[in-house]
Amino acid sequence: MMANRKELSDKLKKLKDVIMKDSGALFRDGKIVASNPAFALSANFDCGNSEDFVLPVTAINFIENMADDEIELQPSNNKIVIKGKRNKGTFATVSPSIYHVSEPEANDTLLVFADDDFLRAANSVTYACSVIETRPAQMGVLLDSEDSGKLNIIASDGVKLAANSVDYNGEIRAVIPKAAFKKLLSISNGNGITLKKTSSANQLAFETGEYTLFVQLLENNFFNYKPLVELTKQKSENELKINSVSLLNALQRAKICEGTKRSAIVMMLDANANTVTIKTTDSLESFSEEIVIENTVDKAVSVAFNGDYMSEMLHAAGADNPSITLTVTGSGKPIIVKSAGGFIGLLQPIRMKKQGE
Repeated sequence: MMANRKELSDKLKKLKDVIMKDSGALFRDGKIVASNPAFALSANFDCGNSEDFVLPVTAINFIENMADDEIELQPSNNKIVIKGKRNKGTFATVSPSIYHVSEPEANDTLLVFADDDFLRAANSVTYACSVIETRPAQMGVLLDSEDSGKLNIIASDGVKLAANSVDYNGEIRAVIPKAAFKKLLSISNGNGITLKKTSSANQLAFETGEYTLFVQLLENNFFNYKPLVELTKQKSENELKINSVSLLNALQRAKICEGTKRSAIVMMLDANANTVTIKTTDSLESFSEEIVIENTVDKAVSVAFNGDYMSEMLHAAGADNPSITLTVTGSGKPIIVKSAGGFIGLLQPIRMKKQGE
């Protein structure tokens, strides 16, 4: 099989991080396929009349380091030979039978987005996914079309909740592994997304340009998130407009002062003041900084929180516009962040011991 080395190498680079250890990329029926337990990724590629074969990772690395414009791939039995003008590499390979990928059903499209707005919205919430394996549904991102005309995109680990939405008139409820959205954004190149069912009930296929990502769905027993989202919609007297970059920079400076310690961060608001104070709670290595806000609040309040979690939420909220709305209503109540682009973040506070406890 003859191939343009650059075109082949560019596509293999997109697939390489999906390949399982001791496996490789499958060449079959005009496609190159890589897979792992979470998902499989295929790229369109003219394989000519070549038999099915698997290209190991070592051979992929070899192709990336070749200088030829055109190369030849010669698979046979349990090996593959890669030839350039003046060099040749021979590599052991595995049987193509190890790959089992369901093709998307051509007439069962669930959603179509012409640009990357859906992917950006989905990636904005992934930081809130759980890492606890006993909560498999919360390790992914929920796509929920229950609200008419909207697709809710939700992630939560119980301490953090992140929500976004896009216009959508279809019907879907599925939990997608968070790694799938990062991968999709890296390969979409502005081509938009088409989501289809496959012949497997537990799998969906995301098509973008010349690539298709086959995703194994997580358990669909995501908790009832709607009361928390409704909480974020309530009007509060303590909504402050603040620059997310200024707050992020202050949190970074607080982190430096903490060193290896990770004490809680306290945010203090004074009534009718145009600043908010950020400080650490460690008595030996302390930090304090005042940040200008764009409005005043009616009620003095302080709240403690995990600084790393707050930074994640601010990065997501301020990705498109650094001007955000922050709601702080009390020491025992969630902190809420909203952006003009539709992102909503919620962070549970840390309970601080009162004197005498």
